[in-house]
Amino acid sequence: MVVALGIIVAACDTNPGEEETTTTLASTTTTAPSTTTTWPSEIRVSVDDDLAALAREAPEGTTFNLDNGLHHADVIEPKDGMTFSGSSETVLSGASPLEGFTPSGVRWELTGQPLTTDERCLPGEETCGITNDLFLDDEILTRVDTASELRSGSWWGEGDRILIADDPTGRIVELSTSSHAFAGDAADVTIRGMTVEKYAVPARDGAIQSQARNDGPLGRNWIIEDVEVRKNHAAGIRLGAGTQVRNVLAQGNGRVAVTGNSNPERLIEGVVIEGLTVANDAGGCVSIIHGADVALRDSTIGPCDGEAVYLSEVTRAEVTGNSVADTATGVLIHLSASIVVDENTFESAGRNYVQFDKVSGAGSSISGNRGESDLGASGAEDMISVFESNGTPESPIRIVGNYLRNGGPSASGSGILLGDGGGSHQLADDNRLVNTGQVGIGVASGTEITVSNNQVYSEALPWSNVGIYVWNQYPTECSSVTVAGNQVNWTSATGRENHWFNGGGCSGLDAFENEWGAEIGAGIF
Repeated sequence: MVVALGIIVAACDTNPGEEETTTTLASTTTTAPSTTTTWPSEIRVSVDDDLAALAREAPEGTTFNLDNGLHHADVIEPKDGMTFSGSSETVLSGASPLEGFTPSGVRWELTGQPLTTDERCLPGEETCGITNDLFLDDEILTRVDTASELRSGSWWGEGDRILIADDPTGRIVELSTSSHAFAGDAADVTIRGMTVEKYAVPARDGAIQSQARNDGPLGRNWIIEDVEVRKNHAAGIRLGAGTQVRNVLAQGNGRVAVTGNSNPERLIEGVVIEGLTVANDAGGCVSIIHGADVALRDSTIGPCDGEAVYLSEVTRAEVTGNSVADTATGVLIHLSASIVVDENTFESAGRNYVQFDKVSGAGSSISGNRGESDLGASGAEDMISVFESNGTPESPIRIVGNYLRNGGPSASGSGILLGDGGGSHQLADDNRLVNTGQVGIGVASGTEITVSNNQVYSEALPWSNVGIYVWNQYPTECSSVTVAGNQVNWTSATGRENHWFNGGGCSGLDAFENEWGAEIGAGIF
C-alpha cells in the first residue's frame, strides 16, 4: 500500500462515548495516548515533507518513496528494515539557502548564521575546525583561515559571521548545515536511487553512515545502491558491519570518499563494495581500518589525491577487478592478514601500485595486475612493494603474473621489490616487466624468497641500472633466496648490459637456469 503524505485514509468514530479511535496515517501525527495509529507499509514523500520526522515516527520496515526534486532533511535515523528510495532526479541536500548579505567594504557580510565546529580531529590534524561548506551557484567556495586572505572563490567564517568576496546579488548562496543524511545503528536498511549532497559531515564520519553518531554502535547489513554522494564535508559514506555498496558514484567529498573506521572490538566486517565510481581531489578514495572479510571489486577509482585504497588492520580482504588511475598511491595494505589484490589495472597510480606493509599469514596475493605510467613521469617508486611482510611455508605471498611498464625518473625505484625491511616466504613468479625504473626485481633482505620464471627488460634510460639483484640492505636476516628460470635483458643508463647483481649479505643464495641477456624486448608486455 502506497500512501501520499498529507492524506489520511481512515474512518474515525465521532461518538464521544468511544475512548479509542483507529487512524491510518501517512504523515507524522500527534494523537492522544489512547489512540492507535496504523501506518502503511509504503509512504510517498514530497519535497515539502519532513523525512527525518517521518522516520522517527514510522515503524520498522517502512518504505519511503521520495518524489523527484530537492529534499532538505535533518539527520535521518532509520529503524530496522527501513527503505529509502528515489530516482535519478531525487536530491537529498544538507544545505540551507542564505539571504541577507550586505556590502562591507569590498566584501559581503552575513551575520546570525551559527557555524559548526568539529572537536574530533583526524590523526595528524591540529584542528578539525568548521564543518560547514559554502556554495555559490552550486560551486563550493574555499574556506580561508583569516578575513585578510579573502579572494574571489573563497569565504571566511567565525561564530555566526560569514564573509565572501564575490557579489551574491542574484545568485544562489547555500551553507551546509545538517551533519548527516542518514546515520544510525539499525539493521537491514536500504538507501537507493538518489543524490546525497552538501552535508556538514564531521571528521571520520559520512553523509550516509551505517553507524550511530559520535562513534556509536555500528549499523548492520545496510544496502547503499544507485546513489551519488557528492560535495560533502567529510566522507560520502561511512561503512558499518555488512554494508553493501553497489553502483555508487562518490566525488567531491572530503579527505576520504568512502570510509570505515572502527576498533578491534567492533570490526567493519562482511563489507562488499562493487561497481563504485569514486574520485577525490581532497584526499583518499577508499579507507577501511579495523575490518574483516572485505571485498572491493569491479570499481573505477581515481583521480585521488591520496591512496586509492587503504586497508589497515584488516583480516581477509579481496581487492579485485578494479581500475585505478591518477592517484597519489594505489593500494596500500598495512598491518593486515590474508589479503588478495588481483586482476586490477593501474595507470599513473602514484608511488606504489600495490604495497604490502607488514602483511602476514596465509593466502595473500598480488597477482594478475596490469600497471603502467608515462615513461619518465610516473612518480612511481616501487610499483609492487612487499615491506616487512611474511607469508607461510605452505602459502607464501604470491606476486604472480603481473604486467608492469614504464617507471622513472626515480633513481631508486623498481618494478617489484621483495624483502624490503626483511620479511619471509615471498614468491615472484611469471611476471613481465618493461622499463620499470632503476631496477626490474630486487630482493633487499628477508628469508625464503623466490624469484622465478620472470621476463625483465629495459632499454638504456637515464635511471636504469640492473635487471634483478639480491643484496641485503638491512640489519635483518637474509637467507634462502632462490633466483631461477628468469629471462633478463637489461641495459643500464651507461649503455652497459647489466642483467644481474649479487650485492652480498644473503646466505644460501641459489641462482640457476637464468638467461642473462635473453633475446626479449618491450613486446613482452
